[in-house]
Amino acid sequence: MVLDDSGPMTLDLGINLLDGAGFNISLNDLTISGLDSVSYASVLEIVGAQTFKNDLIFEHFGVKIGVTIMTTDLEVDVTIHLEVEKLQAVVAILVAIDKGILGDLELGQILESDGIFKCLLSTAHFISIPLLDVSVADIVSFEIEGFDDPTVQKLTDLTLDVFREVILQKMGRVFNFSIRMMLNNWIEHM
Repeated sequence: MVLDDSGPMTLDLGINLLDGAGFNISLNDLTISGLDSVSYASVLEIVGAQTFKNDLIFEHFGVKIGVTIMTTDLEVDVTIHLEVEKLQAVVAILVAIDKGILGDLELGQILESDGIFKCLLSTAHFISIPLLDVSVADIVSFEIEGFDDPTVQKLTDLTLDVFREVILQKMGRVFNFSIRMMLNNWIEHM
């Protein structure tokens, strides 16, 4: 199933961001909401050999990321929740598919499969995201839960108030470099 019964899509990530010298940060899970608020979609536009582009606009979009931070003395489970308005995502995807394996899949296998993405991805020799350009009109909320000290949320709110415009302007760079690299790493190790 792609979406949960309540609407969001949840992915188990299991990504180790940082591990060493007694310090570890892991991304555990990702929940995406607002996938039903698409107001514009241009999908599967061929832009190159084995590469297609998707351009989507979501009126409301949210992500919730479960993170574990561990040191030799401490383990903290943190939830980071971000909600935005008017998210536009332009995503190019490069896919090298084995036509033989894809042709051998029966429609029932794909439609009845709880792991539809893994089923389809099993036919690919290589998948990569060469472009992930994201922009948002505004940040509705940004919350960090899991720390005992309320100062963390107060600092988050203050940072957002002071640097909102800079964050909105630079968000595309963060997605096209850092987030895109993490996604490519996750795809490679699925």
